[in-house]
Amino acid sequence: MHISTRHNWFEELSPPAKAELTKHMKVISFAAGERIFDTGATAPNIYQVQSGYVKLFAELEDGTNTLLAIYVPGNIFGETPVICGRPLNHTTIAATDVTLNHIPKVDFESCFNQYGEVSRILCKKLAYILSYAIHFKKAKALYPISTQVPLVLKNLVECSGTKRIGTSQEIDIPITIEEISNFLGVTRQTVQKEITTLKSEGIISKNLGFWKIVDFPKLAAKAMKTDEPNLQIF
Repeated sequence: MHISTRHNWFEELSPPAKAELTKHMKVISFAAGERIFDTGATAPNIYQVQSGYVKLFAELEDGTNTLLAIYVPGNIFGETPVICGRPLNHTTIAATDVTLNHIPKVDFESCFNQYGEVSRILCKKLAYILSYAIHFKKAKALYPISTQVPLVLKNLVECSGTKRIGTSQEIDIPITIEEISNFLGVTRQTVQKEITTLKSEGIISKNLGFWKIVDFPKLAAKAMKTDEPNLQIF
């Protein structure tokens, strides 16, 4: 039930390939709430999060957005539509003020053709995405919601940019109960019930719009009832 990951495939590249990609990077910033790109748009670049958080949404036929993933610093996105030459399938929005590195399509394609390791690493990433999609469906069927919600919260706090103090740690990634429920494919009321239970047990709290894990060991104990793999999902 990973909604985020710290995976950064640039770090797997050889020094020459990494240097070649890095020299083409340009910096662009977006304010919180600003749309980075919309479903159906042409993919002009690939992106890497330098700071802040980015949310990936699927737009449904009724006009609502369903949260699919959250990108954190180091994450790279937008490769598939650039490689395949297809329009973007999802909408991407800055969850906070965000700074991105971006590599123009023509420069990325040049590196892709010049360094075979880029295609190999991306093939591995796509294999992980497929594996995770299968596992997610299995987890939805096997794990109770009382395990799914702690799994999501544990994943979020582990990908946050905050430090744990004792047993507590703030989640600095903005996320709502509605977004968690959409991600898990359940009603808001279902997730709210689990959140209320976690609060009553002294495991989580919320202050000024941000969630805080008050007792990480207890949260981890609830999440560790599964065999959740550490998959690179993006």
